[in-house]
Amino acid sequence: EDITLRHQMKEALERQLKFSAALNRIAKSIAERDDSESILTDTIRVIGEELSADRALIYDISFSKHQAIGLSEWIDPNHPDIAHTKATYPLDLFIGGTTEIMKTRRPFTSHADDINPCLIDDGSGQILHGGMDIKSLLWYPFAFREDGYYLLVLNQINSGRIWSGQEIEFLDSVSGHVGIALEK
Repeated sequence: EDITLRHQMKEALERQLKFSAALNRIAKSIAERDDSESILTDTIRVIGEELSADRALIYDISFSKHQAIGLSEWIDPNHPDIAHTKATYPLDLFIGGTTEIMKTRRPFTSHADDINPCLIDDGSGQILHGGMDIKSLLWYPFAFREDGYYLLVLNQINSGRIWSGQEIEFLDSVSGHVGIALEK
């Protein structure tokens, strides 16, 4: 048991160091870049790589425009068969999940074998898990404003996934930095 605990602690520390290095790369990009497009492109690449996502995107969720506006996308280069999905979508397609996030200001997950209830009534769960064949997704909101927020989307296409507490804490740190940069 002592060896197992020590091994788990070592793995947790290694993950923490990896996330700290990734956060430093994002902070460097924010310091060096003047435009939000470059910051978001760099950020989504680092997040996708560090969290081993199949696809990662950032959307601007705008209730005043009634749109989910695709801003940046990264696809794992080891999976060139994964389709690009960055686009501008009518917000009505995802109104259940986007409205729930606006109310709770909390991220959520959904899985093909356990669709989040927020994605059922509007049919978006069927679009995402059925039509787009996403096995697991994480919607992580940040930089809230009166009419919307930014939404980080992580997709697992090839297999299901549960995101760890450490991974969510990493996203908490990233979103704080990027949210401040976007306000400039």
